Amino acid sequence: MTPRRFHTTSLEQPSALLPTNAPARAARWMAWLLLGVFAAVVAFVCLVKLPEGVMVPFQVEPEDGTRSIQAPLAGEIAAVRVHEGQEVKAGEELLALRSDEIRNWQLRLLQARADRRALVEGPTKTGADQAVEVEKLEAQVATLEKQLENCDGEILSVRAPYDAVVLSLRQRDPGALVNTGSELCQLVRSGDRLRARLSIPERGLARLQPGQPVLLRFEAYPYERYGSVPAVLDWISPVGVMGPEGTTFPATAKLGAAPAQGRLKPGLGMSGQAHILVGRRTLLEKFLEPLRALKKGNAPDRTVY
Repeated sequence: MTPRRFHTTSLEQPSALLPTNAPARAARWMAWLLLGVFAAVVAFVCLVKLPEGVMVPFQVEPEDGTRSIQAPLAGEIAAVRVHEGQEVKAGEELLALRSDEIRNWQLRLLQARADRRALVEGPTKTGADQAVEVEKLEAQVATLEKQLENCDGEILSVRAPYDAVVLSLRQRDPGALVNTGSELCQLVRSGDRLRARLSIPERGLARLQPGQPVLLRFEAYPYERYGSVPAVLDWISPVGVMGPEGTTFPATAKLGAAPAQGRLKPGLGMSGQAHILVGRRTLLEKFLEPLRALKKGNAPDRTVY
């Protein structure tokens, strides 16, 4: 059997299955570009650490709290002079209250003055006893005069104790009946600093602590257009509060300065979402977290992103 001879000239002939020309320069540059983009993405995923945080709802409130104005006696609302959000000066009338008790105050004042005059003009007791009685009557007269200083007939004028803003009105309509101690309205002292009250869900509590930075995004000012207001988490309640959405933990954050170039102006009662920054990690670490959680037998915390 004659062996077959291999001719090297067959390898030098071009094949119909392979391209005979070198790739164009544009194709080579495109290949290098795609390779560079892939390397940049891998480096970004593995090396660049992005901020992560917990999103919770918040509402703006005064730092020093509010003052409740209560009815000093039982009666009927005669007039409402203010509305919610109105700025009032010290001594400005808030509401007018009609009550029969004012007549009793006036009669008691007349009787206390008469008793004091009788003791002073016609002493019937020893000097020490008389001095004690006169002192008691003078204190009673001073108290009744204080109670009646804003009264006119059967109408009591309820006035603002200091410059303030009317935060809420409990009694809005004339003719409503109120008892002694019933809340009439709530005031916030003018110039008080503001803070944000946060409601932290139980799942997001483990990674939070006072001192962490917070970004407040207001519903009234879309974040994409107006940005956010910086704040600092300064207190977290150790006791949870049961609510319709489960247990939440109250917390507060001190507000910083609003963006100088923007029109964002935080106001009392405004609400939104607070982004509490808890640290930084790469996208790779984020993607691997569910696997680590499954390995440890724990579910990942989905409130953190």
